[in-house]
Amino acid sequence: ALEGASYARFRLSTDVAASEPTGPASDGEVEDYSTVVAILDTDYGDAPDAGPGTSSGNYNTLSTDNGPSHLVDPQIFLGSGVDVEIDADPNAAATSDIDDGLVNQSEDLTLIPRQQPQPQVRVRVSNLKGVDAHLFGWIDFNADGVFQTDTEQASTTVTAGQTGIVTLSFPEVPPNAVGTTYARFRLSTDADAAIPSGAASPTGHASDGEVEDYRVTIIANDYGDAPPNYGTGTSGPSHTVDSRIKLGELVDRELTAFATPDANGDDLVGISNDEDGLLDAWDLVLTPGEVPSVTLRATNDIVGETATLWGWIDLNQNDEFE
Repeated sequence: ALEGASYARFRLSTDVAASEPTGPASDGEVEDYSTVVAILDTDYGDAPDAGPGTSSGNYNTLSTDNGPSHLVDPQIFLGSGVDVEIDADPNAAATSDIDDGLVNQSEDLTLIPRQQPQPQVRVRVSNLKGVDAHLFGWIDFNADGVFQTDTEQASTTVTAGQTGIVTLSFPEVPPNAVGTTYARFRLSTDADAAIPSGAASPTGHASDGEVEDYRVTIIANDYGDAPPNYGTGTSGPSHTVDSRIKLGELVDRELTAFATPDANGDDLVGISNDEDGLLDAWDLVLTPGEVPSVTLRATNDIVGETATLWGWIDLNQNDEFE
């Protein structure tokens, strides 16, 4: 088919004469339509794009919004190959394209602040061209709809003829990051980081390669770590992290509870000790007959909301908080 404007015709009839594009038929109907023959040779992203510009959950994805696009070249791609589209087809799950460049999306794009100094994302690449290419990636840590080139970007060179798995090392996940956000990956020989342009920019056109968008989950829960007898576990005490309300200065997040005999499971999996609310550890060194008094550092910066601090000590050592 030749690219350009054209027409289509449809005829319905019991009369075999309708099998020809011209001439009369004894019954039925004929309908004509204008059409466009387009050669699909471009790949687009699929992160959500609710309208012009950017905002939370609203990215530059559509071509009319300067979204990323790549002229397809069978010699350079992510995963097993590149698909083509008339335009971007964004959705909230970022799943309208056939994206298979990541080795393990659920593992590499499930992030836990403070437990991942630099998220490592493994990407399958193929560069069968005679020149080096570059892979760029962005994770929108603050979920504002903008892929920042300074605080949210990682990149690596994919040399001429290279195929296989490469790893992007991203900046540290900010401690207050939380919830659902998105990532974008672009591979191309057309990439100028100094401008940036081509695949070095999260938007705009590149002359070859591929773009893939993915949804990212930043873990939001904090769990206890007392022994299991105290109800510690995924169905035990958990809090959705909000930096405005906390004990001490630090709050870490976990995929699940880490119950240990010394109640230090959080600290074993975290970068540092987040259980810093207790002002003086001697408050929990008790003598028989003593009426315990425990002082903790607490912050509540949620405007208009009163918080309550609750505490339990298993004084009778029956493995229950009563």
